[in-house]
Amino acid sequence: MTAGAVAGVSLPGSAIAAAADPAGWRPKVVASSTQITEKPQHLFIKNQRTGDVFNDVVKHGSLIFDDAYAELDHLMRDWRRDEVIPMDRALIDLLLAVQDDIGHAEPITLISGYRSKSTNDMLRRRIRKVAKNSYHIKGMAIDLRVEGVRTSTLNKIALSKKSGGVGYYRSQGFIHLDTGPIRQWRA
Repeated sequence: MTAGAVAGVSLPGSAIAAAADPAGWRPKVVASSTQITEKPQHLFIKNQRTGDVFNDVVKHGSLIFDDAYAELDHLMRDWRRDEVIPMDRALIDLLLAVQDDIGHAEPITLISGYRSKSTNDMLRRRIRKVAKNSYHIKGMAIDLRVEGVRTSTLNKIALSKKSGGVGYYRSQGFIHLDTGPIRQWRA
């Protein structure tokens, strides 16, 4: 993907959303803009189980890169069933905000993203702390860690965002983020 190539691009004031182009990326314009002045929003994330890595621009000002979201949906898929759903875009925004605070030196390591109901049920039989109606099933949750960043630091950053649920799994070395109601817990 060459989404980073749009830096400094001027758009006509009447720019509208374009259809996806299978031959390459095509930005989706969310709001009319004559000049992109905001910095690109970049995400660096890897899937612990599959080895998939995303390291690119997701948004730039009012431009949203649909192909980047599609790649992230695939990266966060239920790897056990190879099932993909659209992840909650507010969750992606939350990940962007967290990564903006911690930097891009190391990727966010995805431990668990989307889970199908059958995968979640299987995990519930094995691990008592797995919620029956987990936000993972809705594509609204992620469990993560970042190499070189203390779990307690990640927890504090996540709580500062006030954007949903934050679970602190200190002994397992990860945090849970979701875009459900604002709440917190320790396990």
